Amino acid sequence: MTEFKLGDEVVLTHQYNGYPRGTKGIFLEFGYSSGYHVPIIVIPDERLSETLELGGSSTLKELVEKRQGMGEVGTMVMQTYLTILKPDKHMITTKDMLEEKLKDAQSKVLAAENDLKLFVI
Repeated sequence: MTEFKLGDEVVLTHQYNGYPRGTKGIFLEFGYSSGYHVPIIVIPDERLSETLELGGSSTLKELVEKRQGMGEVGTMVMQTYLTILKPDKHMITTKDMLEEKLKDAQSKVLAAENDLKLFVI
């Protein structure tokens, strides 16, 4: 299974802290929350345009990717000016991960259909 990478576009697959299923964000890094290793994602909010201007970026994804080279200052900008969520790993996914799951499910369905044909006389 694919692992999350800095800058990946992710979507919440479950409601989390009042944010509905389907909320989109950008994967930042793995961190700790209440002792658990969790993904940290950044979601756009009303401060986004101001934050992009401060960071010299045109998109949230670009800002997150630039943050890697900004070190601690980049992390502080993210935490101060953007909404950071720390959902459980199973609560987010990427398009690539969903496509991979779909292919796997389709191959299992095909295998099951072929096995069912063994019972047909």
